[in-house]
Amino acid sequence: METFCAEELFRIIEVSQNFPLNLKFELKDLQTSFNFANRIIYSILFDGKIIYIGYSYEDKQKDIRKSRWTKQLETILFRGYRVGLNKKTFEKFDVLFKNKLEQRYHSDIKVKKKDVMTSVNRINFAAKNWNEIKGLSSKNETLLNRIHFQIQDSTGLSIKKDLQERVKELIVLHKPRCNG
Repeated sequence: METFCAEELFRIIEVSQNFPLNLKFELKDLQTSFNFANRIIYSILFDGKIIYIGYSYEDKQKDIRKSRWTKQLETILFRGYRVGLNKKTFEKFDVLFKNKLEQRYHSDIKVKKKDVMTSVNRINFAAKNWNEIKGLSSKNETLLNRIHFQIQDSTGLSIKKDLQERVKELIVLHKPRCNG
């Protein structure tokens, strides 16, 4: 089972002043023999606990770090510059972040459809861990040391349906907070 620390995979770049949705997670040049274009099942861990389980099958970008993991960091941490909210996630954000963000930042966040949409479960996670997450910046990447990507054994799972079924089983088993 391969495990990669987010800090060794990504660097943080501040792409705008629109806090908190102002960060880009850019891929570092990591030398590894692991093929990130393979069909895989993976888990994202925070402080050693599984918070998300997903899979990759026939990745068009040929690198799951670019196609999925950057988006998941942006949405789970609620810091990505591409993050959008639908009505339901905005309502949850409005309730949970009302006292966590200064009004000037809070009022800049609106319902907006984007390519990278967050979920209620991810808003809950970000709010619960906001004291640590809010400090993320290009000068403070220490939180990335607490996030790991773990490749699960997917031997014998060659078709998409098999991967999907195994992920469903793992979600039932581990109950990750950020799926859904």
